[in-house]
Amino acid sequence: IKSANEGDMNLASIKFRIYLIVGLLGAVILFMVLLLSSKAKDLGNAIFEQDTQFISSFLVESFTLGMQTYDLLEDASAIEATIKSVEELQKGKEATIQTLNVYNSKAEFIAGLHTKEGNKGFKSVEKLTKDSKETTLAVIAPLVDSGTTYGYVEIEFSKKFFQEKSNDNRNTSIMIGSILLMFGVFFSVFVAAKITRSIFNMNTIMKN
Repeated sequence: IKSANEGDMNLASIKFRIYLIVGLLGAVILFMVLLLSSKAKDLGNAIFEQDTQFISSFLVESFTLGMQTYDLLEDASAIEATIKSVEELQKGKEATIQTLNVYNSKAEFIAGLHTKEGNKGFKSVEKLTKDSKETTLAVIAPLVDSGTTYGYVEIEFSKKFFQEKSNDNRNTSIMIGSILLMFGVFFSVFVAAKITRSIFNMNTIMKN
């Protein structure tokens, strides 16, 4: 009887240890899921910053050349062509660039894409500045060459597309983590049942 009781105690102890391992495994997987979700968001923000920096630099160079032509010939066709190219690239897609305005050295409006009514409230700057909000990132940069300021460009980027991609990555991480957790739990329960069944059979034999 004593041996049978000891067998029952060992059975309960083994069950407890297995369930403890399952619990620790679940905690580790949950921690990894939360960590990956946070990293996915940070990665999305970093990619957004790099992309907007690259696009801004490219547009600043292009509009600087366009404003030099405008100052010499009062011809804004080069500026309008660049704006038209941006508009064509965004056709049928989620507009990443919501606003694109070009101003002369006196901060007077020259041409733009999705312009605000009256283009009021624009203030000139000495260097590239950014204003990040919940859904948009506004960039204002001077158009400078050889120390001469020819004008300014105002760009407003939408964060919606990048936020959606970041959310997709986070949801994928959560889904993978949940699948791993469920698999780990089912596998551990299966192993625990198999081991305890063998021990239970041995205890039954010992009792008989």
